[in-house]
Amino acid sequence: MNNLVLMGHGSASGGVYDRVRINGDATITGDIECVELICNGRVKVAGNLKAKSIRINGDGTFEGQVNADRLKVYGQTTVGVSLVMKTASIYGELKIKGNATFDSLNLKGGLQVAGDCEAEDFKIRGAFTIKGLLNIGTADIVPYADCKAPEIGGEKIMVRKFNRPFGLTKWFKFLSSYEAEVVTDMMEGDDLDIETANIKVVRGNRVKLGQSAAIDRVEYRDHFEKHEQSFVKEEVKVTA
Repeated sequence: MNNLVLMGHGSASGGVYDRVRINGDATITGDIECVELICNGRVKVAGNLKAKSIRINGDGTFEGQVNADRLKVYGQTTVGVSLVMKTASIYGELKIKGNATFDSLNLKGGLQVAGDCEAEDFKIRGAFTIKGLLNIGTADIVPYADCKAPEIGGEKIMVRKFNRPFGLTKWFKFLSSYEAEVVTDMMEGDDLDIETANIKVVRGNRVKLGQSAAIDRVEYRDHFEKHEQSFVKEEVKVTA
């Protein structure tokens, strides 16, 4: 297979390549399949992308579906339809206008998903807005700004409070001055350890609430404990 290399400002047609490398500003028209795509600058793909490895150092826009084994972003990337990924490491912002599926997601920044989001391993240091359902195996979430989804389901979910160094918000305005939290109508899982959240219904086998958790209703089976400063309107032990 041939390589595709674009330097400066350029364009190319889609196709099947070994390696695709962009240094500058490039547009690729049509579907593309490759072993590796590396962008240093800005790339727009007007079609679907299938690759083993994708690395964006800058700005990536993919108007179709994206399917890959590995994705690494330093900057921002937008996917116009859906994304299916084994491993993704995001240092910046990832926007998906359809559904998103990950084996493993490690994000430091922002995530926006217009549809459903599914991940076996979900590690967030930042914020997310998911319009559909969030279905996760194991989650480790530290909100830098509010993390929102209508419903969150998983096996083991841990939400920890972001402890800002003194004066950090003064210098970094993107960090919320208020206490960020997970906001959802429903969170359900086997093991739930929630320090900071605003949730209507929490349902789990083992539930632990921290100081900044505000929950309308907790339904638990095996174990429930809460910080004395947490807020719970109603707690119910489910026996059936």
